[in-house]
Amino acid sequence: MRNLLLFSVFIFLFSCETSLEKNNPIDGLEIICYSGSAESSNSISINGQITTNQYTGVINYGHCIKSFPFEEDDFPQNNENSFENFWDQKSEYDSGVYTEQNFTTNFNNLEQETSYVIVSYAKILIVDELSYIYSEIETIATSTCNNNEIIGCDNECVLASLLGNGQCDDELNCSIYQWDEGDCQVGCTDLDACNFNPSATISNNNMCYYCYEDNCNDYPENLYNCDGNCIVDLDCNNDCGGDAEYDQCGVCDGNNSSCTGCMDSNACNFDSNATIPNNSTCFYCYEDNCNDYPEDLYDCNGECIEINGDCDEDPIIMGCMDSNACNFNPNATIPNNDICYYCFENNCNDYPSAFYDCDGNQINCGTVWFTFDCAQDYWGTTYWEFQNEDGEVLISGGCAEGDGMPYSLDECIPTNQCYSVYMYSQNFSGWPLGMVLYVGAPNYQGATFSLPNGYNNETFPAQWCWEDFND
Repeated sequence: MRNLLLFSVFIFLFSCETSLEKNNPIDGLEIICYSGSAESSNSISINGQITTNQYTGVINYGHCIKSFPFEEDDFPQNNENSFENFWDQKSEYDSGVYTEQNFTTNFNNLEQETSYVIVSYAKILIVDELSYIYSEIETIATSTCNNNEIIGCDNECVLASLLGNGQCDDELNCSIYQWDEGDCQVGCTDLDACNFNPSATISNNNMCYYCYEDNCNDYPENLYNCDGNCIVDLDCNNDCGGDAEYDQCGVCDGNNSSCTGCMDSNACNFDSNATIPNNSTCFYCYEDNCNDYPEDLYDCNGECIEINGDCDEDPIIMGCMDSNACNFNPNATIPNNDICYYCFENNCNDYPSAFYDCDGNQINCGTVWFTFDCAQDYWGTTYWEFQNEDGEVLISGGCAEGDGMPYSLDECIPTNQCYSVYMYSQNFSGWPLGMVLYVGAPNYQGATFSLPNGYNNETFPAQWCWEDFND
């Protein structure tokens, strides 16, 4: 530490670190630096005191800082220009102080992790000559600290909660002041933590962890202790706390498939090792091909059973041999016509054989057009039905309310039959004049039907036959 004094004037100065006592011809002038500290990574706060009297001639006073390194010969002399231009930052307080005065200076926007020399000074006027007097104080280094940290006793970053009363003394009691220059032990004091430190005199439970090696991803605390040992049951895969179990076949995390199979000893795929039956998978023909290897002629190895016939001859195949049936089997060698059926998908209710072939296509029918002239009043009050001999309605129609246009429908009607035409009206007067149903060919060709009176003709329905239409 350098203590510099301008010897052109003799004054009494104090630094933060030492006191320099010189002859002082100017009574009452004192500059004392109390303390300096780096509050954060880029600021320094300085406290000081000046005491003067009315004869001292002080113009300004304050603090200034200079970053290291610098040459000793460059340290400013007593002239104003050299002093002003040398310092990185300088504070200045007004003159006119004739008693004891405390003052504080904050220097901001400093370089991080940089050392600074701090000086207290006074600008004075003696015999018409302007001069500076100053003393060098201890250096302070800025640091890069987190938000919850401050500068410690050795310019290091420490938790603010650990600095106690802010003093730095080897003999401080740790339990009271919680900080010294290394004699106190800081640690986790939570008994449940994996890094509990019984020797810690300063508690910092922010550093505690509760999983083996602080690795809760691989060693969650509900499954492992602080030594990394599993504290719950292992599953069949030896996973700590896993849920894998043995299935009924004795396979870890299995699905019973390894011991499930056909347990019918007569089946070709009988599984003697199966312990769980699934006989829906059984088959009784060679390679599950009963068409080429019927079970009464071939064994499960595909070998001919000669006692039941000669396998070199045509195979014995039972099936429907009626060529008119929908399920006729041209490969059958032994007839079994009890299984024959004659309607599409064996559904004669919806697909009677008289009107549908075995593929569900309509047969034995012809296209008949139904043209209804609605160009009269009473729309929505009349309609008609076309029924077969069994009373089944094959097609029907009416006039929509407000729609006076005629319309035409066509339907494939089974041939060689006669049909009934039923007509209805909501008025006793029947259909109005001009309202006519044409049955036969398109464009108003064919037989005409109308309801001249009454609500309907259900008692004596009109008839329409194919033979009349063909004529």
